[in-house]
Amino acid sequence: NATTNTIEQNPVPCRGLDWYQMLADNGAKDLNLMLVPQCAGCNESALNATVESTLQQLQPAVDALTKAGLIEKAVVYGFDEMFSKYNASLRRIYGAVKERFPMLRTMATLDGNRGWTDMDPSLPVDIWVETYNAYWNVIGPEARGQQVAKWRAAGKEYWWYWCLGPRQPDMLNTFVERPATD
Repeated sequence: NATTNTIEQNPVPCRGLDWYQMLADNGAKDLNLMLVPQCAGCNESALNATVESTLQQLQPAVDALTKAGLIEKAVVYGFDEMFSKYNASLRRIYGAVKERFPMLRTMATLDGNRGWTDMDPSLPVDIWVETYNAYWNVIGPEARGQQVAKWRAAGKEYWWYWCLGPRQPDMLNTFVERPATD
């Protein structure tokens, strides 16, 4: 029986068209439709239910954004910092999303610190997000740089982000109680 967290049980629902239109009108390049549940370690029945629920929740937003001409900005986000050993759920859920809604871009934080050391372009992920320090520290910048080049050559995007770590004083942070970097 898989352990689930609140996010997995209660995915963030799609917002109404007015919300997405306001964001687009104010310069948003990307419109996140929902936080897709991870279903990490789920049994087959739970995984099938998660796939179906995800597709059902996305349908109204996809229809509305398509009609409004905003679908090219749409993205779904999920699998936030999930360990690579659960990639079967990523393949099943995002694979179903891409099959039903090929125009939707999929985004996931697949951090090298959690075992994602091989950027496989066959993954149904359009935007790979990784902590900037993982790029440098996990397999090294030369090896990761080569993987990123192949990923981008497949028409995919690669983004960096920072979060609560790393905690070294010379690393990016947003905490006022720590000194800023140059």
